[in-house]
Amino acid sequence: MHLYEVVGFPGRIAIGRVQLPIEDGVFFLDFTRPLLTLGRWLVHAYEVPVIHAAETAGSRALRISRGHEILEDLRDLWAAYYPGQAYPVSLQRTAARIETEFRAHFHVAK
Repeated sequence: MHLYEVVGFPGRIAIGRVQLPIEDGVFFLDFTRPLLTLGRWLVHAYEVPVIHAAETAGSRALRISRGHEILEDLRDLWAAYYPGQAYPVSLQRTAARIETEFRAHFHVAK
C-alpha cells in the first residue's frame, strides 16, 4: 500500500497497492471523515477513510495495521488536513462499479 499524487488533482492524495491512472478508478484519502483507531486498550489498527473519484461522499475505509510503513504518514496527514473539504466529482461510475473497483484495488473479498 502506498500514497501517490494523480496528475490533474492537486491537493488530493491517492492510496492504493499500485499507482493507477484516474480512468481506472482512483481512491483518495477522505479527510472529511476522521481517522479511527481500532482497539480498546491497545491500538492495533487504524480505519482510514477513502473516497472514489466518482463519489460525492465516501463510505469506505481501509484497515491499516499498527506496524504498517505508511501509518506515520497517514497520522501526520490527518493531523494536517482533517477536517477537510469535499471535492467535485471527476468521474462517472455506478455504485456497483465503484464497489468492484474497491474490491479489485484493495483485494477485498466479497
